[in-house]
Formats: sequence, structure tokens, C-alpha cells
Amino acid sequence: MAKKAPYILVLTHDVDALSLKELPLSGRTFWGFVYRSLVLNFWRFLRHDLGIREYLQSIMYVLLLPLIKLGLARDPWRESLHRMLEIEKQYGVRSTLFFIPIARTPGHTPAGKRAPSNRAAYYELKAYAGLLQQLVGGGWEVGVHGIDAYRDLECAKAELQAFRQLLPENNMVGIRMHWLYHLGEKTWSILEAAGYTYDATFGWNDRIGFPEGQYRPFRPKGISNLVVLPLNVQDGALLGEWHQFLNNEEAWKQVECLLMEAKKLGAVVTVLWHNNSFVAPRFWGWLYERIIQRAQQDGAYICRAIDVVEMFLRGEL
Repeated sequence: MAKKAPYILVLTHDVDALSLKELPLSGRTFWGFVYRSLVLNFWRFLRHDLGIREYLQSIMYVLLLPLIKLGLARDPWRESLHRMLEIEKQYGVRSTLFFIPIARTPGHTPAGKRAPSNRAAYYELKAYAGLLQQLVGGGWEVGVHGIDAYRDLECAKAELQAFRQLLPENNMVGIRMHWLYHLGEKTWSILEAAGYTYDATFGWNDRIGFPEGQYRPFRPKGISNLVVLPLNVQDGALLGEWHQFLNNEEAWKQVECLLMEAKKLGAVVTVLWHNNSFVAPRFWGWLYERIIQRAQQDGAYICRAIDVVEMFLRGEL
């Protein structure tokens, strides 16, 4: 099927947070939810990028935050993951989800300094062991969303081991670094030595495209076993107020141009959509669905990260 397809679409998700309830009240992520729900979404509503229903939902969840923190009201970020999985079931596709293996640890920046506190995850992966097993059983792939694996071999091994304790049958494990932290060839050497099968970090936070003109997975010079899967489209790069903050039409135009280029060149397009982007306050699921719809219309092969990595290893790309 993949050989006849004009291009390949790889669906991936970084799981930075799994619920609002787990977030500390003092954290930037928690108060970012409030700001985006009340202030930013009002601006999106004014420029016709958000409907009145979604804006009112945002306000409602802010008002319900005390009850959400107490576990007495629905947690929208818990619902977002289920919404995401239902969308993929609806279209008959599966994806890769990268989970952070170590809680309450922001790690370090590429410069060696302590990373900002909001880089830390506040869910304990062990508490979601059942979810991981359900995902794998349902055809999804799960991988590591690394903290310091990119800079230290012992950390890389520890993060992989934390993951394998929950899914010991997973022999081929991929990784994407949180916030796309990377040190180039040094990182690839570390990840290869630690035992990862592929790295899906190679890309940008602030724009979309094909990094360094790489249209397919590749193996870096001097690396024997690790495969690099470039990242091409990230939700926050297009729609996040901390980057381009495009309106809906502009965001789709950028994606459409990239898919047309991929179709022309027979490329692999890897998409990253965060698991909490499908409900308040982001409501970015519409663009994720539209990407899948266009790819299916184009006859593209849609798959998980591990699927395209295995194609590369078999010499099929």
C-alpha cells in the first residue's frame, strides 16, 4: 500500500499533560489555561477563529476549575485524549503517543542550565500503565517523551528503562525530546547507545517544513542503528500564540502547501498534535482532522512512527 501512495503521513502526539487536576496551582501551565480560555480565546472569537460555543465552553471550564481540582467536575484534558482517539478510530487510522517517563523534573536546557519549571510533567507514568496497555492493544504505538535523554547517557537509559518496566514486550522504542531539546550528533550517539530505535525530535518549534531538506527518515553519519524521523508539522508552531499564532485560514494554507510538496516529492510528513489540543482552550482538533481528510483524499498512506521506521529498515523508502 505504501509503495503506491503519493506520500506518507505519520501521526504523532506528545503527551505533556493528562489532566488539569494534576497540575500545581502555582504552575505556569495551570494559569496559562486560564489566560488562554478567557483572554486569548476572546481575541480568537473576535477574529472568527473560534465559535461562540467554544468560547463559552472555555469560560465554563475556568469557572469549574475548583471542582475539577477536587475531582468533582469533568476534566477537559482527560476528555481531550479520548476525543483524539475517537477521531482516529473514525478515520480508521492509528498514531504514536510519546509519554514523559519521569514526573516533576524539568530537566536541563542544551546550555546545561535547569530548564523552566513548566517543562516538567505532573503525571506519574506508572499510574497510567493500564492506559498504555490499552493503547498498544488497540493498535496505537507508545514511545518516550524524553527529558534529559538527549544530553546524558545514564538519563537516556533510565528514561527508557522506566518505560520498558511498564511495557517489557516493546522491543523497538522511539523517542521524541520534550520541547525538541537536542544536541545534534551528540544526542543521536547517546540515544543509539541507550538502545532507542528511532528519534523523532529533528524539526522546529516555530515553523513547519522539511528540516535541512530531509524528506524521509535517515540515518546520520557515524550512526549504525538509530533512525531519525524528521518532524514537519507541529500544532503550536502554527496556532500557538507563542509562535506564529496564525488564523485558521493561514494555518491551513501553510499545511496545504506542505502536503502538495510532499505529494510532488513522495515525502514522509510527520505531524505532531498534542493530546490536549482537542478541547478547551485550544480547540485545534479541526486542523488535525482536516490534515487526515486531505491525506486520505490524496491517497496517502497514514501510519504510526514505528511503521515508517520499519519501512526504512526494510529498504522500502
